[in-house]
Amino acid sequence: MKKYAAIFAVLALLGACSEKTENQTAETTEAKVAVPQFDYENIVFSYDKDTLPEKCDKNSGIVCAVENTVKCAVNPQMADCDASKMPKFVFLDDENIIRPTHFDFKITKIKPIDADSAEIYTVSNCNGAWFGLCRGDIIFVVRLKNGEWVVKDLYSIEKAEIPDLPVPETAEGQIAAN
Repeated sequence: MKKYAAIFAVLALLGACSEKTENQTAETTEAKVAVPQFDYENIVFSYDKDTLPEKCDKNSGIVCAVENTVKCAVNPQMADCDASKMPKFVFLDDENIIRPTHFDFKITKIKPIDADSAEIYTVSNCNGAWFGLCRGDIIFVVRLKNGEWVVKDLYSIEKAEIPDLPVPETAEGQIAAN
């Protein structure tokens, strides 16, 4: 009986290690997010607290998700600021948080991850110190949720050079770029 169990185990292992057929491979390959078809790399998006647009007028749900997160970083009390569509820390209210009043970003690359998510690479600048997430290379991770693009997370990556976007003035004076 032990011989049959050993033979069965070896056959099971061989079956698990065998090459997949074309049908099996096709089923596991996922489609990628469709990258927006416009010249996003040559546009600097600029937002000022006193003139924030109410609605996003871009023809891309992905770009609108990033725009809404930026606008909510500047003013989290805006009507379009929905906590279910962006990271919770966007809405943190603490006296030590230096929230920007001006925020610029330029999309440098959109990298699809799978059919429901992508990474939006930006070069950004602001006049605050918002968790270190508004100056330099900032990546917005977007995900399709209930048919709508939302920002799941964002993070900063270190870059040796300072972005070529201007650092705007604050009410207290200019904040030095890192």
